[in-house]
Amino acid sequence: MQRIHAFPGKYPLAIMSQSPWFTLPSAAVSVGGFDHSDRFQVPATLTAKGKDAATAAANGWFDTCVADPAFHPTRCSFWLTSGAEPGEVWANQSWQVQSRPTIAIGGWDFGCRTPTTADVSAGGCWPVTTPTPGDVTFHADYSIPATGETGEITSTGAIEAKVEGSITSFTASGAMFTSVNWTD
Repeated sequence: MQRIHAFPGKYPLAIMSQSPWFTLPSAAVSVGGFDHSDRFQVPATLTAKGKDAATAAANGWFDTCVADPAFHPTRCSFWLTSGAEPGEVWANQSWQVQSRPTIAIGGWDFGCRTPTTADVSAGGCWPVTTPTPGDVTFHADYSIPATGETGEITSTGAIEAKVEGSITSFTASGAMFTSVNWTD
């Protein structure tokens, strides 16, 4: 956070840095008076390249969840309610995508806070939501060594899959997506 001492009035603000991911508009900043501590915020707008990178990052998170063979993938939006029964062994577990969730990237939100946002930061992010959830199914081969029984199991139906979280920053290679905390 920068502190600027200025006489009361209205001042033009021009953003000089350039980013391939987002733009910041020029603005007029009002300063109320000598005893005031005025704060101003300028929202960032994603460029086409920034939107593509944000969508790719959110899709990458979803793809990582689908690639996790666990019946309850860590920090993902979908899971089975239970795993293998006692004495049962699962092998070749996999998630299959029946339909991908649609991803929407919202406008800059100053109220968006993440665990890594410092208290002195203006904070904010581009929220990521799922207007239309996708569907995934689970498959595994099972065996019961005590009886010699083998077979296949699948989820009883499609399981809803969502992508929700935020884009908080960019690196040279793209957007940084942070998912919400998914719990049972």
